[in-house]
Order: sequence, then C-alpha cells, then structure tokens
Amino acid sequence: NRHGNESKLVYDEKENIFVEELAYDTIPDDRKQRVTDAAQTYAKYVTLDATLWNVGQYFDTNSDTYNSIRISETRWYTYHIGFEFKDVEVKEYYVYDENTFSVRYSCNHYVYRTQTEEFLFPLDLTLYFKNINGKYFGLYC
Repeated sequence: NRHGNESKLVYDEKENIFVEELAYDTIPDDRKQRVTDAAQTYAKYVTLDATLWNVGQYFDTNSDTYNSIRISETRWYTYHIGFEFKDVEVKEYYVYDENTFSVRYSCNHYVYRTQTEEFLFPLDLTLYFKNINGKYFGLYC
C-alpha cells in the first residue's frame, strides 16, 4: 500500500478469486463536500440543472472525463419542476499520495417532471481527484 505495507489477500468464494483487502481512510469533511458537490454537479448537468461552467469548477477541464461530460448529449432532456438527492454515501476514500485520492460516491437522484411523476437516476461511481494549484479536481470516474 502507500505506506509500504503488504496488503492482505482474501479469498472471495462467491467470485472464486482472491481480492486485495484495502484499508480505507476517514475522509476529511472538506474533501467529502468537494466530492459531493462534484458528483451532484455532474448529475445536475446531464439533467439541465447546471451548466458546463459549473462542471468545470469540479473537474479538470483538460481531462478525458471532462471532455466526455462536455460532449454528452443533454439538450433533449425534458423539462421538469425539480430534483432531489437522497441516500447519499461517500465512502471507500483512498489516498494514493499527498495530491491524489479516490472515493466512491453513490446516491439516488430523483428528478420530478410533475407533482406526481418522478424519475430515479441512481448514481454509483468512483471518482479520482488530483490537487491542481491547491484545489482538488476530478480527473476520472
């Protein structure tokens, strides 16, 4: 691992493979908020509730991930009256070095088309962040 210690391998009988047992760190509140804001801004962008400029505040604009978000087809998304994020989890925080970390973010993103019609968009992804000029930006997901 990043501390030079050997990681444990554990046999997963269901998958019939050995998997590495990772030791996750406790995520600092400021990074947890940054991750949450990044993931939710991405989710809002694809439903026309945020702009590409908003996305650029959280993702490295020179990354492949940002470019994939930028060219995603969003203009045909339907009008809706609101949205909500529920069941938010930020976990599996892993620090690679003093400038790089990954974290798993999951939530249920509800988009309300009308007062009675809702759409659920579950979001579950692992994001990788890098410190760029003192601020963490998402590079990959």
